[in-house]
Amino acid sequence: LSEGLYINTIESKSYNEFSYKPISSSNSKLGTSFTELFKIIVNCFRFEEALGMIKNESLKKFQGHGYLYVALSYWQFMNYWGDPIYFEKVPTEMDVSKGRTNKSEASNKILSKLAGIIKHLETSFPNDAALGRMIAARIAMDNKDYTLANAYLNQIIDSKKFALASKSRIHSSNSESIFGVDYNLSPELKPNDSGNPYLKGNYRSIARYSEVILLAAEANLKLNNKTKAIQLLNEVRKRNGKAELSTSESNILKNLHTEFKEEMKNEGVYFAFLKRNDLAESELGIKAYQKLFPIPQYQLSIMPNMAQNPGY
Repeated sequence: LSEGLYINTIESKSYNEFSYKPISSSNSKLGTSFTELFKIIVNCFRFEEALGMIKNESLKKFQGHGYLYVALSYWQFMNYWGDPIYFEKVPTEMDVSKGRTNKSEASNKILSKLAGIIKHLETSFPNDAALGRMIAARIAMDNKDYTLANAYLNQIIDSKKFALASKSRIHSSNSESIFGVDYNLSPELKPNDSGNPYLKGNYRSIARYSEVILLAAEANLKLNNKTKAIQLLNEVRKRNGKAELSTSESNILKNLHTEFKEEMKNEGVYFAFLKRNDLAESELGIKAYQKLFPIPQYQLSIMPNMAQNPGY
């Protein structure tokens, strides 16, 4: 929701402060978003810690699930705020007070941990392993490590466990979802803002196959595999009822940009696409420093070693 408001693809009565630029560090909704993301990370580490204390060996296979949400939350944090408050277990006061960790360093540690988690989950929970690969690919893409991202994306594609859904079923079922929430089964999770057109349907994918194909197209373009990039992009275009691009198409990024915006807007990933392709400032009319949100003022007041993002 915050992303869609910030990049001007949706409106909301309750959260319209995110559409104002620059965002104020004293904005209460910004503080809430920051705090809730931090809580998810801490609670998932507590879940993993509790699993580690259980003696029943049959339950050991569930270890790692919590860390998927840790990694996903850290990816979101780094997308919105940059350098994170990074820790690898339930944090102590000392962990929190040490300040921020360089984004590159934190990313590398998360990717290393994810590699082991994916391997652990592969046998018993292949779909969860695919979610781990998706998170790893997003982190690698934002770090412009397109070779690593492409490797993870190809593993998802080559597994043949997922396929593009028909246009009418993308947001009404789990047809192409790697991980998501069915609001028909969990109505309590559905956003209750009547002025929020964020929902595309009653099935909310956190990660889905269309993004896999579009990211793979982008990675191949960056790796100068233009024919492969066009082939992958055409898979989504064809599903969406558009003419396929010729293999001689020269403006692949422009077409990829259009498809990514139409397909993935309001799903939490389009802002990252704009930033890593140097399109955010021109499309959104923002300054370079506004590609990150300000650290909330409250966090600065309780964490003396927390540095504010430049420009705020």
